[in-house]
Amino acid sequence: MKSSKLLLFLCFVFMKLNAQSQILPTVKSLKANYEAPEWFRDAKLGIYTHWGPVTEALKFEDKLNTGELGWYGMQMYLPGSKGFEYHKKYWGGTEKTGFKDIIPQFTAKNFDPEEWADLFQMAGARFAGTVSTHHDGFYMWDSEINPYNSSKMGPKRDVCGEMATALRKRGIKFIGTFHHGFTHRYYEGAWDFDGKEAPEFYGNKRERISETYINEEGFKWVKYKWQGDNDWKKIPRDYQEHWRDVVAEFVDKYEPDLLWFDFGLGWMDSDIQNQMFANFYNKAHAYGQKQPTVAHKSRRDDPLYYGTLDLERGNMPRLTSYPWLSDTSPSAWFYYPNPKMQSDDIVVDMFVDIVAKNGCMLLNVGPNHTGEIPPEFMSGLKALGAFNDICGEGIFETRPWFTYGEGITKTITGHQGAANSLAHQGSNFTTQDIRYTQSKDEKKLFAFAMDWPKNGKLTLKSVSVEEVKKNATIELFGYGVVNYKINKDKTITIDLPIKAPNPNCNGFKISNMDIKWQPLGHYLIANASRIDVSNLKRISRDEISVNFVSGSICNGSIMLGSKVDSEGVISLFDGSKKLAEVNYNVKAKETVEVGDFMLVLGRNEKTREFRMVISGIDKKDVTELAVGIQREHTILNLGEGFN
Repeated sequence: MKSSKLLLFLCFVFMKLNAQSQILPTVKSLKANYEAPEWFRDAKLGIYTHWGPVTEALKFEDKLNTGELGWYGMQMYLPGSKGFEYHKKYWGGTEKTGFKDIIPQFTAKNFDPEEWADLFQMAGARFAGTVSTHHDGFYMWDSEINPYNSSKMGPKRDVCGEMATALRKRGIKFIGTFHHGFTHRYYEGAWDFDGKEAPEFYGNKRERISETYINEEGFKWVKYKWQGDNDWKKIPRDYQEHWRDVVAEFVDKYEPDLLWFDFGLGWMDSDIQNQMFANFYNKAHAYGQKQPTVAHKSRRDDPLYYGTLDLERGNMPRLTSYPWLSDTSPSAWFYYPNPKMQSDDIVVDMFVDIVAKNGCMLLNVGPNHTGEIPPEFMSGLKALGAFNDICGEGIFETRPWFTYGEGITKTITGHQGAANSLAHQGSNFTTQDIRYTQSKDEKKLFAFAMDWPKNGKLTLKSVSVEEVKKNATIELFGYGVVNYKINKDKTITIDLPIKAPNPNCNGFKISNMDIKWQPLGHYLIANASRIDVSNLKRISRDEISVNFVSGSICNGSIMLGSKVDSEGVISLFDGSKKLAEVNYNVKAKETVEVGDFMLVLGRNEKTREFRMVISGIDKKDVTELAVGIQREHTILNLGEGFN
């Protein structure tokens, strides 16, 4: 009797402990139980593929097919659009061939998951997957919810399942990526054609709510209503529940390590979102993934605290204190013949810039309609692989340094409207641009030259060498140990070989040195506004002024260098309005930092012209002048800085 009571008691305790371990679908519970995954911070590079019936539709080379037809199932049903005209030319028009009729022809006869997984591993990917479903509503897995899937139609293969198996055999984590938040509105136009023939695929008949316009090429297209709360973004409750259940089915079948969502997640009701998060996290913990994460595009509010922020086709402009993701592509999302591609150099440089700012890159590869990886995309994969083979020690399992780098090149933060259809707006980095990472134990510093200096010298201006220890070395990855000197200001100048080991970006490993950040190092980053001192103008006996262009600055300061001892006042103006006034005192041949002010722009403004007035110094004595963000604000805090 006592033993049965004890057994009942132990069962009760077990059930209670198990219940306590469950994450509830509430903001409080999600926040309390989430931690940024260590594996994700180590991984740095992921790869996924945009591939499906859309690729079959786009297999014909034509001047109408230039990379902007990725929303094919929507475009082909809009008379007057480029997609409508292309479909008429190659598929006989919507009267003859609906999107549902393209699916059987997508047989993917050359799809080889083992070959894909080998290529992704060669490139250095630590997580990967194929797009699970795009806006067209065709699922690339064996779904019991939706019969329109790759296991029952088209290839008649479980694409996601086969990829999960192949990737995991190589130690690559498997991810599921979902673009179906917009599917409820995607086939508005189909009901003017073949919608009634397959309502279970095209969805319920809905009146067109999308407004249209004529673009520069003379084709009709949709006006997106991204801003604010409006009917265009409202998702019916029954579809939200369907969306949630679809994700749950995928989680149960394939046990992914990461879920990624395109836009639309934030349009769901909060309880639906929370149910999706909690279900995935609970299931992931149950099947052994201790640190699952959901990547999403919500730049504000609660999901920032229990997921991973994703920037589409963009990089952070600064270093962040939390890990993030950039999903991008060297060309259009879906492959089309003779595509316009970014250079391998841009792809590699973009990757390094992302890693230095505490991010990971999710690179898109577009297979052709048969399932082969085209040579255009193969080139970028090989370039990444060659770079990672040589410089991987400074990339994988690293952490950010005090600053992401130095130089003049600014990067965009993504979501670039129509340009998004083609390619990430790559940055052309210069010899002034350097990026930094450090080992997790903080004993090694890694510096990356984004372009190879032609003068044979590379100076790391952001570093301050406090001590050179025994056996201190600087190694150029792929070459060996190189000579260097410590300058009077404690910066390092490295002697370079004539030829760079890597044709794109090159890395250096600095060992056995006590290195700190230069006191004024934050003026070396692209966020700072360098001011040409030759533009200074005298406005009175002891006052000079200069106009300069800047973006919004939160908690900024001014850097002033002088040939002589000087003291006075520096004032900042926006037109006639005085924004800030600060006192300064600078010694001869020194540079000081003064201020604590804000330059805030209006909504939708990127830059504005301001005016600086300095008293107490002659313009001929000014050696340096810059405006920038202060040291403690070069790192963003979680949930802030997304305005």
